[in-house]
Amino acid sequence: MFIKPQVATQQAPKKAIPQVFTSQVPKSDPFLSSLSYCVAAPPLPGGYVEEVVECKGEVKPSLRPWAVKSDDGRVVYHEPGKFGAFCRPRHNWLRYTGEVNVGRRKLAETALAYVILHNPHLVAAVLHKVSAGIVRYWMLRRQQLGYKADLDQKIAIQKKAPTYPVAWQSLHKTKDYTHGPSSFGRMGNGFPALDLAVRQNLAALHGNSIPQTLNAHDNFLRVFCHLGPADLVPATAPSEIAKWLPNRRDKSPEATELKQLWSSHSASWKRLADLEEKVRPSSIFDENTPSVRGRAKGKHDAAATYAPGLLPIDAAPYLSNAWARLKNDWLNDRALPIELEDRKRGIDQFLPDPSSAFMKEVNAHNLIFAAGQSGTTSTLLQSAMLFGNLTSGEDLKTYLMAIVAYLVGGGMHSCHELFKTAQLVGIEYRVGEYDSAIPEHIRGHELYKKWKHEFADVIGPARFR
Repeated sequence: MFIKPQVATQQAPKKAIPQVFTSQVPKSDPFLSSLSYCVAAPPLPGGYVEEVVECKGEVKPSLRPWAVKSDDGRVVYHEPGKFGAFCRPRHNWLRYTGEVNVGRRKLAETALAYVILHNPHLVAAVLHKVSAGIVRYWMLRRQQLGYKADLDQKIAIQKKAPTYPVAWQSLHKTKDYTHGPSSFGRMGNGFPALDLAVRQNLAALHGNSIPQTLNAHDNFLRVFCHLGPADLVPATAPSEIAKWLPNRRDKSPEATELKQLWSSHSASWKRLADLEEKVRPSSIFDENTPSVRGRAKGKHDAAATYAPGLLPIDAAPYLSNAWARLKNDWLNDRALPIELEDRKRGIDQFLPDPSSAFMKEVNAHNLIFAAGQSGTTSTLLQSAMLFGNLTSGEDLKTYLMAIVAYLVGGGMHSCHELFKTAQLVGIEYRVGEYDSAIPEHIRGHELYKKWKHEFADVIGPARFR
């Protein structure tokens, strides 16, 4: 049963299934070879006819979207000018306008994110590669930093103070990201005992939730900036290896000296600096100039919600009914555990700066503003390249698809906002299009082909212009 997008104070979706990373590819879909679409036929009782397209499922380039059926959200196409200027869609249809096209794009990008969320085997290999690199770093650095007594525990009064790795403190420093009450992909509601928080972070790295895994990838980049590199040569500065930065933005002489040491004697620290310059240039991501990313200063204090992806909290019937149909047809009407967690979405909080070059491009191509060009995509790509050594175009595109599942699936950003950042690592992107940023193995997947057919009005040769 479809659950209409709703705010968190209302009832959450009830049905959830466990999700497991697997390398198994779904069997061939016998229905893919005969996808159909609606073509307007006003004289007929229903107002349209079904036409079947063999194999590729592409709508004829001569057709254009004309209306959207409210009952199931399907697009009705027509030959431009065929019916005359005064022919109107049926009473339960919406005329296809620029506003409807933006709504359909929100639906399209939400559906693409959910295809990945529900099929994690499509991205599992690259996620595991990055996670394995993080674990190697963490174990080595934890050993280098050693242990300390926990004098804050009551047991210390009994002079039996336990000891714990110094490195664990970095996960407490970053708890707002991993355990924030309205974060997407959070590892729990409220920060638990430190040892449990460590287990949650490490479990998320090889867990069964793409949002939790990417939350951990992003957070361990912060951890790296706190703890420092693990590849310092002991003979270089043996007394400095066991030092770290409780405040990674500390500009004291001692902290500056330590960072300089890391820069001089650590290949991984220099690698991070190079990646940051490439993927997160200050010309785009300077916090003092959000308009470069398309954002206005300030934001709404939006309520937490269960609304899927980028869909409006109170979605119009043509969107909510289409989402119900796609969830049933493509995802067996399943709800993942992550869908049961309310979160505050970027699309509900951030305001656009209409005067910015970024927003002028968004408006020129009838795209979606959610939160501006994505800085989280930047830090995630840095983490992937630093810990997983992802360099090939296909690996980076695959990791980008995981980011789509995470950030678009959570309603934090639109695809355009992600893909603009992905261009910085060499991923090809033509504004408003998708194929060039999608890895080959996903472009060949049957659900992706169905997605392209369903949203031919957004991305295909018959798209809205």
